[in-house]
Order: sequence, then structure tokens, then C-alpha cells
Amino acid sequence: MDSWHGEWAPGPDPERRDYASLPDSADPDGNTWVLQEIGFRHPQGAADAQPFP
Repeated sequence: MDSWHGEWAPGPDPERRDYASLPDSADPDGNTWVLQEIGFRHPQGAADAQPFP
């Protein structure tokens, strides 16, 4: 993430910057889960992949 500074705010990052949207959720057991939104990334090694014959 570039130079993001700020407080928690509801909803996605208005500029949809990588790592700036952090939704959280709690399960019935009381565990809290936090996700980070990132943009599309090619899988590692995708540039070397060959199509199926």
C-alpha cells in the first residue's frame, strides 16, 4: 500500500487501493475474521505457463 493514513471507516476504500479495505466479521464462536482487499494478481509463474495441448 502506498502512503495511506487515516482512521477506520465503514465500506470499501473510495479509491479501491490495495490493502486499504478491511472488512471484518464474527462467527458464532466469537472469533473475529478480518480480510484485506487486494487487486487482481497473476499467480506466481503464470508468465511461464503453457496452454494445455
